[in-house]
Amino acid sequence: LLEALRVFMVGVTVGMREGRNTGNRSMLVHPSHRTAQHREYYNWVRDVFDEWKRILGLPDADADKQQLIEEFRDAYADLARTVESLPAFDDIVPSFRFAFNNTLVLEVNAVRGSTPPVDWRSTYGWILVGGQAMDRGFTVEGLTVTYMPRGIGVGNADTVQQRARFFGYKRRYLGYCRVYLEQ
Repeated sequence: LLEALRVFMVGVTVGMREGRNTGNRSMLVHPSHRTAQHREYYNWVRDVFDEWKRILGLPDADADKQQLIEEFRDAYADLARTVESLPAFDDIVPSFRFAFNNTLVLEVNAVRGSTPPVDWRSTYGWILVGGQAMDRGFTVEGLTVTYMPRGIGVGNADTVQQRARFFGYKRRYLGYCRVYLEQ
């Protein structure tokens, strides 16, 4: 999950820097059909995200910040294998805080009665955590990273294919796309 988050946030940073804040980059965290697990994953993601944001606000010489930047360097190296003309890592580091400030973490399920709407135009980066509410018929704009720590269910082909929304029309940013699945 941490690797997926780092890869996603490097992609958001580059996308904002080069795309001039047009469109979206999204990450889908799809742990289960059970809302209790959505809350658990949402809390994990939000807590990690907030901690990274705090660390990025520290002075450049801070050891925690330097360590986090090195972890992002590893995620950058992963993306550099599939993204042509990726800007130099040191050139994007100053933009990390801006990218974090323009990315929202949202729990998407109907636990409060209805699925919350997503206003895609309100920010560039989205991390959506949920389950069934994001199955059939829900469109995730600019999806680049999918983290799905769950099995295939009963294995119905249509359900598996529906969940496989990481296929689709992504040629423009295909090099940023990553899928993290259970073995």
